[in-house]
Amino acid sequence: MIRFIARALGIVTSAYWAMALLGSIFSKEPSTPESTIEGLVLCILVSATITGFLLSWRYLKFGALLMIVSSMALSTFAYFSAGRNKLLAVMVSGVPFLVSGLLLLLSAPSCEK
Repeated sequence: MIRFIARALGIVTSAYWAMALLGSIFSKEPSTPESTIEGLVLCILVSATITGFLLSWRYLKFGALLMIVSSMALSTFAYFSAGRNKLLAVMVSGVPFLVSGLLLLLSAPSCEK
């Protein structure tokens, strides 16, 4: 049941971020160099987190660890790049991936005998 909740949360969060990234890639708004660098870093961090989620379907522990590490980096980036609502930015960006990764890691079978 824990793995099901983690996967459901990961699917919803990955779909949200994938749509947000695709929307920003295909938008016709002019961009400044600062926003381009921030956008590139955000795209790399979100892509790493989504990759960790996708890898967790085959390699549970490795994917969960990649999700945890990259979601911490995403939360840190959101904290420092946010304006006034730093806590809200962290809660929306990295925390759902972090919770999903921790639940996946918790549901992984142990190899100890």
